[in-house]
Amino acid sequence: VTYRELVERADALAAELQGRGLGANDIVGIALPRSADLVIAIVGVVRAGAAYLPIDLAHPAERRALILSDARPLLSRHDNAAASATMPNTATAHRE
Repeated sequence: VTYRELVERADALAAELQGRGLGANDIVGIALPRSADLVIAIVGVVRAGAAYLPIDLAHPAERRALILSDARPLLSRHDNAAASATMPNTATAHRE
């Protein structure tokens, strides 16, 4: 991934998040392996004005559930079936 590609992909993610109404004071959970996609997700969330919550999939499901219930992210970004069981749907923003 070039720096140009990183910025383009991060900006696209930021625009998508902002289009879903996310911004300042919102939290997005990120459960991705260390990769270019992780960096793009972090940069995109920050560029949208939101905060990111790193979720380690190596932690037990109970620990991930506790972190998520405490932080209550509005969205999550993941690519793992194991994450799907304990993380909010990436397609929907959850507001109260």
